[in-house]
Amino acid sequence: MSAVVEAVGIPWYRKRDYERILSIMIDRAQLPRSYDSWRFRAETLEQRLTASGRHSVRTVIEPKNFARWCTANRLKANAHARLLYIEESLREEPQRHRR
Repeated sequence: MSAVVEAVGIPWYRKRDYERILSIMIDRAQLPRSYDSWRFRAETLEQRLTASGRHSVRTVIEPKNFARWCTANRLKANAHARLLYIEESLREEPQRHRR
């Protein structure tokens, strides 16, 4: 029997979507301007989590789906909404996060 490992979700963006992500996020000033800078920060966070013994999961945020989800949930597209979106995604697919 495998135990459920509490995963830390990390928002993950595809390079082709990054400009669109920036355009829909109301807190875009808090995000790196370039995809490469964002990816470096995200991978650094993954490494820190792994080094501390925590399991991280990349959760792709697709701009159109995220915008629809925010509208449906009456949320502004910001860091708070991204965290809620990731939490929901992890709850919907717990089998992916077993070890």
